[in-house]
Formats: sequence, C-alpha cells, structure tokens
Amino acid sequence: MSLSDKSLEEVKDLLHITFPNRKEKFSIDYLRWQYVDNPRGQVIAYNAYDKEGKLAAHYAVIPIEMVIDGKVIEGVLSLNTATHPDHRGKRLFTILAEYTYKRSQELGRKFVIGVANANSTHGFLKNLGFYLIAPLEVKVGLGSPFKKSSYCEKNYIYYDETTLRWRLRCPHFSYSFKGNAIYGKINMPLFHTAVALIPDGMNVAKLGLKTTSACLNLYVGLGDRISNLFFKLPRFIKRSPFNLIFKDISNGELPQITSENIIFRLLDYDVA
Repeated sequence: MSLSDKSLEEVKDLLHITFPNRKEKFSIDYLRWQYVDNPRGQVIAYNAYDKEGKLAAHYAVIPIEMVIDGKVIEGVLSLNTATHPDHRGKRLFTILAEYTYKRSQELGRKFVIGVANANSTHGFLKNLGFYLIAPLEVKVGLGSPFKKSSYCEKNYIYYDETTLRWRLRCPHFSYSFKGNAIYGKINMPLFHTAVALIPDGMNVAKLGLKTTSACLNLYVGLGDRISNLFFKLPRFIKRSPFNLIFKDISNGELPQITSENIIFRLLDYDVA
C-alpha cells in the first residue's frame, strides 16, 4: 500500500467504520507513527478495493525483532485488520494476510506474532497457519508486578534504546515510570497498567519518561516472574482473553515458542 496522506486517510476511515468505539485511537498521527516512523522499518500492508475504488479491506504488520534461542531474529507484528461491513464473508482478510506474509518472507522476516481476541483467533489458527502459544495472563495488584526477570532464559521482543524511545512516543498514550517498571494510564480510576520491565542497563533518563505515583496496577502478559502482591482478576470481571499466536515463516528454522519459554508484555503489541 502507499504511505501517502491520502492512503493513510483511507485506512483511518475504514478503521473508524470497523472499530467505531476506537476512533480516538486511529488518527493519522497514530498511523504515521505506527506505519512510517518505526525504526525497524515501514509497514508491510495490503489493501483490497471495491469496483467503485473504495477501500474494502486492509491488513498490516510492522517489523520487529525478537530474541529467540539467544539470537536476534527479524519478524513482524500482526496489527490492524479491517473489512468494511459491505464486504465481509468474501475471505478478503485471508487473501490480504497471505500476500502480507509472503512479502514479509521475501524481505527476510522469519515469523509473525500477534494477539488475537476470541472472535479472530479461530481464523488465524485454521486459515492462516498460526499456532496458539497461550492466553495472556491478567492480574491486578499493588506496586510493580515485576520481579527480576532473567531474559537469557526465555525468548522475548527485543528493544534497543532507539526502538524503545519510538514505542514510548505513541501519539495518544502517555507512559511514565516508577522503580523498575514502565506504566501507562488507562481508563480505570486509580489504575495504571504495568506495561514493561525496564531493560537491564537502559538509561531511564534517555527515555524521556516522567515518574508516576502509580500504586494500583494491572498486568497483562506472559512469562514474567510476578510479585506475590498481584492476583488474577475474578472471572466475573475478566475481559475476553487475549490470545498470543505465532506463525513460523522461516521454513522451519525456528523452535516452537511456548508459554514456558517466552516473555511477552503489553508494550510488545498494539493495545495502547
């Protein structure tokens, strides 16, 4: 797809139709930050148009890097998928996704990782060759949820200072830090989300974050050593599960990713 303002405007309008409750999120500034400004590379995306030339469907992934078995591997993060209500049931998402993964593979990317909701998980698994790693854990508690993590023991999304600074510049979300954790403010009174453990050796001052008084915090992720002051949400208030899914496009070069060998956090995918 083109990355012109006109093209981004088309995508924004389709996302607004598809996700009417998230119009504030899908702004032109947000799409430009996500699709164009990523220091790992620009978006890989495909569009489908109807006979009148209107955008009927859109699918996008963005380049990321992940440490797998101690090596930094290039992959992509599955992000925005949208199909206009008038064109659903035509397999447009599946077709666009297949084009997107083929192009990603041609560019040397080795995997696709993403978080799917309950409604979309089946389609990713059945039609696009993903496998389910696990639902993300959701816990609430006091202070930082993170005990000291040993990154070398697990696979994880890799950030250097440049990519972490970019990630924290999300146009519509505000990040802060306290102690060993990075937080984001959410629409729950008194609550913040604990989105990431500050990487070892990272200079917090260079990240441009302000300190926060966050006390009651929400953790959504997988694989971290969590504080004993954090507890699973009661079933009656827990949201529909976020399912962590993975697709190997390396022709079998990668090991199986499981819930036991991965660390994955809110900062690692598009929920902000």
